[in-house]
Formats: sequence, structure tokens, C-alpha cells
Amino acid sequence: MKVLIAEDDDFTVLMLKNMLRNLATEIIIARNGMEAVEKFQTQPDIQLVLMDILMPEMNGYEATKKIRSQNQKVVIIVQTALASSKDKKEAFKAGCTGFINKPVNKENLIRLINEFFSGT
Repeated sequence: MKVLIAEDDDFTVLMLKNMLRNLATEIIIARNGMEAVEKFQTQPDIQLVLMDILMPEMNGYEATKKIRSQNQKVVIIVQTALASSKDKKEAFKAGCTGFINKPVNKENLIRLINEFFSGT
């Protein structure tokens, strides 16, 4: 599976890449929301987006809305330390498919991804 990780924290990027190494055939990194949207536009075969919320230039909510306007089927999982019910509601309103709290637990992330891709 081709994965886009939209995350500005180097440690989190490294951790997510490590967690996905057995699932992903290709991992693309975007350091801010604007870059995430641009990379998605140039690589529309991306199947999974892991989207941070607090990023420079464009936050994850806005990036999710822009990606969702281009593709209704791509799985977008928000991964964030903002875990209130208001934050979750905002993420789903923006168009995310799933939500996972930081620090990301590998088993929870894999389980969530498998829920979306079990039929593919």
C-alpha cells in the first residue's frame, strides 16, 4: 500500500515509518499540510494518509478537506495528541476516515488500518 505521512515531527515520522514497514510498499513524507495536499495531487494512487493536525503552513483539518475534495475514497487517519471529543468531531467533519491518539500505539494503528483495508 502507498502511504502518505503528513507530520512535522521527525521522531513521529521515524516511528510511523517503522510501524508501517511491513504494510507499506512506499511511504511519502510531507512536513506540513500544504505539502501533503501537493504530494497527494501529484500521486493520486496514495491509498492511506496519516494526517497530523498541528502542522505549519496548513493544519491537518484544512489539508484533509482539500484532499477529500479531490478523492472521496482515500483513507485518511488523523493521528494527534488533540484527543477531545470536539477534536474528533472536527476531524470527522473535515473528512477523515479514522482517528488515533498520540503517542500512536502500533497494534492500535495496524488494527485500524486493517479495518479499512480488510476487503481489498
